[in-house]
Amino acid sequence: MKNIFYLMAAAVMGSALVTSCVDDDPGPYGNYGDPTVKAALSIPSFYSQSNPSQVYALQIDGAEPTDTTYEVPAMTASYYVYEPVRVPCDADTFIMRVNSNARWSASTPSKNGLFIINNVGNGDADASFRCTKNSSKTADRVRYMYFYSNDSTTMHKITIVQEKTVETE
Repeated sequence: MKNIFYLMAAAVMGSALVTSCVDDDPGPYGNYGDPTVKAALSIPSFYSQSNPSQVYALQIDGAEPTDTTYEVPAMTASYYVYEPVRVPCDADTFIMRVNSNARWSASTPSKNGLFIINNVGNGDADASFRCTKNSSKTADRVRYMYFYSNDSTTMHKITIVQEKTVETE
């Protein structure tokens, strides 16, 4: 008898959870549940967690092409390349706001010194990455991050340039 009660309680709770997760509000980029709506993904800026007033704006590099049209299947994919953003040499965590109407992912950089803490999301979310201290006194550290929608029709390439350590006398 207990098992039937628990089974019924789980079914009621499960159906309440499913119906509470439906989003009827279309949001800023269209209806999240409609597969005919093109995936949209934008990353306007990011900021330092240690100093939230320090905001780094992302500017699209106008020299790079942004749209590619594919014949089969008939679709247009967008590729955005941003101008390099300079950050200080000190170790810090940065938070970027990702605006999207689709699932998105961020690639993990292949070189040491830049770590993406959360690299997947669904819709509007915050992604964060951490830079370790650049102890080099001769060269800036350059790292690339790629954000892309789940269907790969929108991709963003962000270049982070971490400044070299300045010698103090």
